[in-house]
Amino acid sequence: MKNAFSCRMELIQEPFCHQARSTDVRSISTSTSTNVLTRFDKNGDGFISESEVLASVWKILALYDLNSDQKISRDEFDILLKVTVDVKEITYLNHFRAADTNHDGYVTDQELKERFTQISGMPTDMNSALNVLRKNDQNGDGKLNYKEYKTVEAASVAIQGPRV
Repeated sequence: MKNAFSCRMELIQEPFCHQARSTDVRSISTSTSTNVLTRFDKNGDGFISESEVLASVWKILALYDLNSDQKISRDEFDILLKVTVDVKEITYLNHFRAADTNHDGYVTDQELKERFTQISGMPTDMNSALNVLRKNDQNGDGKLNYKEYKTVEAASVAIQGPRV
């Protein structure tokens, strides 16, 4: 079965399609990711923008524009590749999008507090949210990017089981 994004759109080379069929995310190499990104990045700025792809392709890519800057970065493109082959990654991404209420590509302590309250159905205090944020804020910027948030989400799923 072909990968929904890469193969059905028939815009990406067959070697990528072959790799994307695997259920192991590690099978998509960095060089494959770079080659695919470079193929779309017509102006060479390191990003994929709407003007560089067909409108139908942009509709899919835009879903992965986590910081709403109207372009797809290497990190955002890597997330897209992982999501296409890993169901858990889709869950993490959906929870991140729900937590990132201002769509800036980061989850703040307040957004984390609101998300915990929403999921649990019970009020969450700010100290709990701050503790989780501090434990998982790997780059020390006071907020969680997708990779950092995914660590919180993975730990939560491991302890509580998957959320719907």
